[in-house]
Amino acid sequence: MGFHRSAVPEIATVLLGTFAPHKNMEHFVEDLFFCCLMGATCAHAKNYALLFGSENVAFLSPLYDVASMLGCSEMRRKARLAMSIGGEMRLGRMSRQALERFAAAGKLEELSLDVSWCISLMQDIGKKILAKEASLFDELACIPGMEELRAYLEAPRVENASSILTCIEF
Repeated sequence: MGFHRSAVPEIATVLLGTFAPHKNMEHFVEDLFFCCLMGATCAHAKNYALLFGSENVAFLSPLYDVASMLGCSEMRRKARLAMSIGGEMRLGRMSRQALERFAAAGKLEELSLDVSWCISLMQDIGKKILAKEASLFDELACIPGMEELRAYLEAPRVENASSILTCIEF
């Protein structure tokens, strides 16, 4: 399986063959969209794993190795997502057309997860990020270095998520 830019169709094929394809596909898309909204450029296919239970029942693992490049000002314009979403890899540049291509290429329609679902999911995750970003930094302010991290990361992540939400509005 190619573990880069266009791995989504291959991942979809694998997930469609699992015990709970609908749940696993929803989980994968949620994680992929979260990484897009957070500017997490390291979320490539090899950071997704299947966990096997009894009788070889496979479920997608929780997301791990999530790091946002938005805190590095020199990289913000150059950084790209590790996996494209409908051909779009640039941070803050998601579009409805890219989500349409993603839904078709990712075999989502086979599970009744259409482009409307993708748009709604991207909006829901983006709104949650925007609603919780400041309070999360406030809550963790006692951790050494958190204020410095906040100074580098909070505004660019809010800008990235806001830009994406604006681009996919009706």
